[in-house]
Amino acid sequence: MRRAILLLLAFLSMVPAVAAADPCAGRDPARTVAGGNLCLAMRAFGAAAAVGGTLVVVLHGDASSGGPAVYHFDIAREIAAAHPAAAVAALVRPGYSDGDGLTSDGDLNGRRDHYTPENVDAVAAAVAALRARTQAARVLGIGHSGGAATFGVIAGRRPGTLDAALLLSCPCDIPAWRAMNRGQLWPRSLSPHDFFAAIPAGMKVALAVGAGDSNTWPRLSENYVNALKARGLPARLMPIDGVGHNLNSGMRAAVLKLLAEGWPD
Repeated sequence: MRRAILLLLAFLSMVPAVAAADPCAGRDPARTVAGGNLCLAMRAFGAAAAVGGTLVVVLHGDASSGGPAVYHFDIAREIAAAHPAAAVAALVRPGYSDGDGLTSDGDLNGRRDHYTPENVDAVAAAVAALRARTQAARVLGIGHSGGAATFGVIAGRRPGTLDAALLLSCPCDIPAWRAMNRGQLWPRSLSPHDFFAAIPAGMKVALAVGAGDSNTWPRLSENYVNALKARGLPARLMPIDGVGHNLNSGMRAAVLKLLAEGWPD
């Protein structure tokens, strides 16, 4: 019996480990990317590969009024047109639809209280997969509203995933944001202000917020930038006159101007 067991163990040691199942198997590889055990929808713009160059990943907000998460495709397309050597990907967060037949895996919880560890880590894993796919040396994450909160958390929770982050209309302190809007608390959600101390030294972070934003109030961005500067990080704040909360043409123009000026290099 003992000899039979030893032979069985020796045989099993020679059997290759079974590879983890691809969550995107059977779906269009050009429009999906694996984020851990979730498959996330995406749209690719610009260069298919950015060997030694830059990958820009754009992430949408909560789209709380309903409908598919597609509004960030416009700025991704504009960035790709202005920076043709860059690879640009517009990710669709867990649970959201891309408006063209694909829905990202995961739970969006009615578009509320869904900045959960599972969802944040899925986005981080998808960004890492896109970096490997495009062979980019640098990754710039651009997130709007809930997407900004997600990238703000990733910057400290998964250091090294992003080399720079541009956070637009960021609810960077989730408890304070919910209180300021007199809304229900979001106990499941991670908050960027809990992770800023772990952001790698030297990582460049910029925040842009509309001066008229009455959802993710400018004070939230100001407080977050001040906390980053107190750590000695190269953080900057761009208040934008005449802009509210939406990622409209005014906000997009400010982003394109910042990138044209050479930030974050």
